[in-house]
Amino acid sequence: MHRMEARISQDFGFGELQIDEQVLLVISLALIVVGLLLAFAGSRIWKRVMALVGSIVFGIIGYSIGAAIFDELIGLVVSMLAAFIGATLFVFLARVGIGAIAGILFFLLGAALTGSALVGLVAGLVAFALAFVYIDTAVGIVTAVLGGILVGLGLYMMDVGMGVVVIALLATMAIGGLVQMVFLRKKAEQKKLREYPLPPPPPD
Repeated sequence: MHRMEARISQDFGFGELQIDEQVLLVISLALIVVGLLLAFAGSRIWKRVMALVGSIVFGIIGYSIGAAIFDELIGLVVSMLAAFIGATLFVFLARVGIGAIAGILFFLLGAALTGSALVGLVAGLVAFALAFVYIDTAVGIVTAVLGGILVGLGLYMMDVGMGVVVIALLATMAIGGLVQMVFLRKKAEQKKLREYPLPPPPPD
């Protein structure tokens, strides 16, 4: 077994399972690519991804139920309606999920810093509410962190040194988060200009 295979088997508990090194390389590269996309463009694509997943899942369920009870034509109609509902529901659930992640992180942080579960609970509830209201900013931060973790994991699986892995992980988080915050700021400014356009210049 090659060095990369041995490292993955040992660290992730695969034991004597033989893992093809080419497969590991493909998985590692895929993790890095997905991580970079999440880190630098997570706030732009997360709604589309969640909507697509929801529409596929509910579309399949809707078609199966409609075709089983009635016929294939009704199944297609039910499938389209279910796909629309699923897309909307999954986007909403993603908002709740982002808020829950932020709430849990701040609960743990608050409890660890103060030694009080009550303070942690209050911090978690506040973070959940803020993340749910300011969902775009929360998504930008969370996807940047997740993207950095995936990039670091991909490099680790490629047998890159731990120092390089940590630097790449932190750099991806920081730079990706900064890029997304700049994008969100420009997006907010453009929205503000559309809602409150600048007055025309005074006549000469």
